[in-house]
Amino acid sequence: MFQENATSSRIVARGLKIASQEGLAALTIGRLAKGLKLSKSGVFAHFLSKEALELAIIERAREVFVSHVFSSAELSTGVAKVWSLCDDWLKHIEQGIFPGSYFLNGAFFELAGQSGPVPDRIREVMQEWLDRLKLAVKQAQKEGDLNPDVDAERVAFALNGLLLGGHWAHLLQDYEALEETLAAVMDKLHSLATDKIPPQAFKAVRTFREYLKQRSP
Repeated sequence: MFQENATSSRIVARGLKIASQEGLAALTIGRLAKGLKLSKSGVFAHFLSKEALELAIIERAREVFVSHVFSSAELSTGVAKVWSLCDDWLKHIEQGIFPGSYFLNGAFFELAGQSGPVPDRIREVMQEWLDRLKLAVKQAQKEGDLNPDVDAERVAFALNGLLLGGHWAHLLQDYEALEETLAAVMDKLHSLATDKIPPQAFKAVRTFREYLKQRSP
């Protein structure tokens, strides 16, 4: 495990930028050294292998993702937690938190069929996201907001599918796609909601936000 310092942090940041735009396969020690005006041996000394560098970049990407997508949901309960996770996921796409397209999703498609420490870590990070979404659904069921008879894992996969579809459309320059995706997420939650949530709350995204705000502790 490398020891992080100012230089290694710069290397990881530069590597994350390249990988977000072109994929992990585009990373080379020589390219990083040239871009940062360092020697190849200077870059190599911090990580000792390309694999260690890639793992460090994945960890940085996970930290960024968690800080932008998980944090707000920690303050929410019930269906509001599910909504917060989906809403913040779309916001981190809209705000371009990762340069280029979505780094973690791109790395997942690039490496999911492979074996080794780097593909394993990517799968773990993506599974962490799905598990967090599934747990939020289960908690919403427990608190009486969502139908307790539906499979929480299937709901998590369905919501994730909506988010990914919206991201694809956004990348294809449909600039209303993310807003429409959020409305689709709300409609999915409406289809699963119990009588505890008044139907009029789902009239529009704006009214649903207002409902959640009013019921927040």
